[in-house]
Amino acid sequence: MWLAIMKFLALQTLVWGAKIRRGKVPGYLQIKLKAESFVDPLTTVGEFGGAKLFDSGGECISCKSPMMWSLEATPSKKGTVNSNVVPGQNISFPVNENSAYDVMLDIPLSALEAKVDFSLQILSSVAASGTNSPEEQGRQVKSWSVSLLLHSTQQKAFVKTGVTLSGDFSHALMGESDAGLPEGSKELHVPSCLRPDTSNYTVTELSITMKRFAVTVACAAGYKGQGSANICLKAGEAYSLAGCISEACAAPSDVTGYKVNQVDLTELV
Repeated sequence: MWLAIMKFLALQTLVWGAKIRRGKVPGYLQIKLKAESFVDPLTTVGEFGGAKLFDSGGECISCKSPMMWSLEATPSKKGTVNSNVVPGQNISFPVNENSAYDVMLDIPLSALEAKVDFSLQILSSVAASGTNSPEEQGRQVKSWSVSLLLHSTQQKAFVKTGVTLSGDFSHALMGESDAGLPEGSKELHVPSCLRPDTSNYTVTELSITMKRFAVTVACAAGYKGQGSANICLKAGEAYSLAGCISEACAAPSDVTGYKVNQVDLTELV
């Protein structure tokens, strides 16, 4: 088991310039977790143990009003997030490097106090025996990308951060990371895009806010064309990349009647 703690400070001022009062601003807090790396780089299954949401006083908010989880891979599969690690009760998800997120957590704003200062603890999974085998260790996430979206009928705010851990995943581990809120409050007022899959591209993100969107794109090695980036349609969604295609020719789908020997599919220019 490990804990990853993200601190989100004074959002009530940075987002709206006023306190969010219980029941006054309908909305919800949404946290998207994307596994960036695993103990075993070849694992096809990742695991998530649970999470807790705390207020600025250290009181567990989600212990009173549990968060709900869902998976991008199977949206219909949902459940209540465990606030403590329960051996053998793990949330499993398929590894997909192209997914926008793996696990999404939701909690209504009505569950939050007037001051929306809080911290999030992320817990890894533990086998029913209480100790992870080498295979179970391999499914544990070493690096999470965390996207936090605060929704209401009045405003939206978006924050993105990451958590990295290392050690022996057969036993308890703890990692801590600040949320990395922008120094100025104005950045939280500006809706932002997420980073898409960049496997065919070389990307430099100067700004991913929708107001000042500036991303330079070039084609990665083995690809050709004129790369471009297009702003996302909604805050919290990935911007799109286009213009780079493989330098190799594609093999024909039907080779009936032919004997084909593929030596090099690289296009001659």
